[in-house]
Amino acid sequence: MKLGACKLCLTEGDLQESHYLPRAVYQLLRSDGELPIVMSPSLVIQHQKQIRDFVLCRSCEQRFNNMGEDYVMRVGSRKSEFKMMDLIRACPDRHIQGEYSVYSASRVGVEADKLAYFALSVIWRGGAHVWHTFSGRATGGLQLGHHQERLRRYLTGEDPYPRGVVVKVSVACDSASQQFVEFPWINPAQQDATVFTFAVPGIWFDVAVGDSLPQYMLANCCLTLPGTPIFVGDFSRFVEDKVAQLKETARIDSKL
Repeated sequence: MKLGACKLCLTEGDLQESHYLPRAVYQLLRSDGELPIVMSPSLVIQHQKQIRDFVLCRSCEQRFNNMGEDYVMRVGSRKSEFKMMDLIRACPDRHIQGEYSVYSASRVGVEADKLAYFALSVIWRGGAHVWHTFSGRATGGLQLGHHQERLRRYLTGEDPYPRGVVVKVSVACDSASQQFVEFPWINPAQQDATVFTFAVPGIWFDVAVGDSLPQYMLANCCLTLPGTPIFVGDFSRFVEDKVAQLKETARIDSKL
């Protein structure tokens, strides 16, 4: 522990070793004793190191866990099961939107409020702190502008769901995405707003922030729409594209 001000509730006290992505993600990545492969634009390395720092107090750590982290880790893909996919496959009600099938979270039995809270907690963490990784490298430092404080107040329960924020949740049916984790990055394919994309095993999150979000983005929000849409599709090409980018920009550690 370390004495300091919690960046979420702003109170002084003992800070815990907080994680950018939940500690449970690293456990999901382990397979048959193998260490997880950590990827960044500058380095690909097989290592047990977790991206963590003294950021939150114990109460806020517990709040993040209860409000979203624990649920997402339970329904996400793991070696022997994928509960969220099981719920989706058991529901016959869907419609097709382009190359994706769209389900209603409420009809499927998925808790969209916890998915959205988790996604926004990760994006907020990325904006509130610069997280150190390897050899002086860092991640985080997301530029959220005035949305940073709006997200903080929502996450503490002081304010309702913030305006100008959309959380899109996609469930991946491909095996590559079900073993893939990526920290938040700005999606360059989106030109109408700032969109941060990240992934945990089997689930992709797109968080759009902006004062005038286009209607097609607003229509994708898993929480604010009556239909609570959840998208399902094959995201393997995104994993392949990301790996190809890393081959061009990153140094591959010799231990791999």
